[in-house]
Amino acid sequence: MMPPVENDGRRLALICVLVAAVALAARAPGAVTYPLWQDEVASARILVEPSLSDAVGRVGDTESTPPAWYTAGWLLHRAGVPVESVRWLSVLCGAGAAVLTLLFARRFLGLAAATGAGLGVALAWQLVARGHELRAYSLYLLLAAALALVVARAADRPRLGRLAAVAMVTALGLLTHYFFALPVVTAAAWAASRGRRVVVPVGAALGAGILPLLAWIPGFAEQVGNGRYDWVAGFAPLKAAALYSTFVWNAEELYVEAQHVTIPWPDALGRVAILAAVVAGAVVLWRLGPEASLAALLATVPAALTAILWASGGSVFTTRNLVCAAPFAAMAVAGLAAAFPRPVAVGAAATAVVLLGVGLVQERTLRPPPYDAFAERLRQDGWRPSDYVYIVGGAHRLSYLGSSYALRSPIGWYLPGHPFLALVDPAPRCDQAFVVDGSARPLAIEQRRCADIPPGGYWFRAGRPAPG
Repeated sequence: MMPPVENDGRRLALICVLVAAVALAARAPGAVTYPLWQDEVASARILVEPSLSDAVGRVGDTESTPPAWYTAGWLLHRAGVPVESVRWLSVLCGAGAAVLTLLFARRFLGLAAATGAGLGVALAWQLVARGHELRAYSLYLLLAAALALVVARAADRPRLGRLAAVAMVTALGLLTHYFFALPVVTAAAWAASRGRRVVVPVGAALGAGILPLLAWIPGFAEQVGNGRYDWVAGFAPLKAAALYSTFVWNAEELYVEAQHVTIPWPDALGRVAILAAVVAGAVVLWRLGPEASLAALLATVPAALTAILWASGGSVFTTRNLVCAAPFAAMAVAGLAAAFPRPVAVGAAATAVVLLGVGLVQERTLRPPPYDAFAERLRQDGWRPSDYVYIVGGAHRLSYLGSSYALRSPIGWYLPGHPFLALVDPAPRCDQAFVVDGSARPLAIEQRRCADIPPGGYWFRAGRPAPG
């Protein structure tokens, strides 16, 4: 396959606009219609802090990522943007990531293949789901795509402006997500392979970008001390092998804390096939030249390093932490398809469209429960901050959306005053309590005598928005 040679600037610009529009259209419904789920509520409580120092301090208390995204979100909210509307920052970052994927891929792939890579990022389930959340992952994705572009440009001509861009993207990326260190290390290794003319300036720029993170070390230490990295289960080969497939459709049973899970063999086979396609595509990219080899490394090395660290005992592996690899995995698959004769390439493209479509349909079926409606029911039924609330989980087939704790946080957010529903243990002595039964279909909310409430749920009561 020959590198692109035609002058297609105007056509490329038009396609970039179309890819951005597709990405925006895929993410907008969730941003507009979904209620905040529990992780987003944690972000929302940071954004409403009265001062930036309070917001950054709360990041150390409740989060597992650095403060850059929360700072941007806090500033937007202080400028008058409603908390839930700050989700549009993620929407725009997702669209930007799709465009940057297309632009970088176009440096070594044909226009059709590069467009396919951009559309993959625009429509992949995981990236759409993260792309309308009140969380840092979409910005992390955008910066990963940007890093490849600025590093490639700086390696081509290491001018001061291009090197400054490398340092700035590196700094912002590391202050957005700790796993951004993986593409940074990968880019540094690639620069080293290009010789002294590249590795000295580019390596210096990458090193300079690391320095701002040093100021956040006390916050990182606090997060580690709070156990924000302890929930990931032990190493499971199938989970590691399924990483790339979870960009396209939901992990379902794989996305649980249990170490060993069993899934139907066709599902497992399909997930392993996607891994094989990415690896084979990375081999194809490796042969296309220096910039394509950078994409090949960024598609595979971060995932491989994380799997090795996980197998060595580090509880670090979860799909959303590795969305940095998604743009380059899309390039690898697009490059693999383009390497085959046209009929095969068309068939591969059709298969990709089907997978992306199935993933998008699934994304809508996995929408969070209507936490805001539950809270409104409580309010209409007479709930007061002094009342006890008893919550039974089961409102969603994914535990992180429907367990008792998953219901507790967003329901509290949507109650008047955004109270934090704190766990009450042991069970209180009370006359009556509001029962939220997530296991009922439809979900039941009623006021009952405390003595008549059976076990199986958890007691909560409104308190101040404390950390955790």
